[in-house]
Amino acid sequence: MKSLSYRGPFITLLLAVAANNALAIPTIVATGGNIAGFNPDYQTLRGCCGVAPQQDLIASSTLSPQGKNTYGIQNIVDDNPFTAWQEGEKDEGIGQYFEFTHRFDKAAGWEGYCDQVWIANGYQKSKTLWEQNARVKKFKVSINQRPLAYVKLQDLMGEQSFSLNLAEWQKADTSSSVRIKFEITEVYSGKKWPDVGISELYFTCGP
Repeated sequence: MKSLSYRGPFITLLLAVAANNALAIPTIVATGGNIAGFNPDYQTLRGCCGVAPQQDLIASSTLSPQGKNTYGIQNIVDDNPFTAWQEGEKDEGIGQYFEFTHRFDKAAGWEGYCDQVWIANGYQKSKTLWEQNARVKKFKVSINQRPLAYVKLQDLMGEQSFSLNLAEWQKADTSSSVRIKFEITEVYSGKKWPDVGISELYFTCGP
């Protein structure tokens, strides 16, 4: 059967719109990280400045418990960098996601915007487990189902950070909370297992 190569004007228009939309989504590059793992000041920073305004967390999939180790989505907000959410698909987790409702700072009594994100990429219980399991290379971040940005993470242990600039978002949307989704679009492959993990995610607040 001869393949059809005709592309009508409507299909061409749809492809052009899709291409423009893809180009319009900016990419944010996270900074920080340390191949040696967490520095001793982790609990100090998290204890003094970090907040977890995430509510109603859900994940698209979760790895089944193994012995005493569990991998639920609550592990990313348990203030313990040595536990992790691990997605539960058989492949490397492209398209898997977690999402939550994020309260703006005013609802929590803060002066500034809690939009600086700190994330521990991979399963950071040990350097060996971090290397053996896959890590996120890039997230697609959406707010209220609208794409906001791609976030590229470093392939490093420890914490790394980036800003979602929610202050700018709230100028156009005065809601007291938003729904934020982190969808995996690219990964760093693990040496042994394809499971992708995130050990911790929290926010700090700025003026």
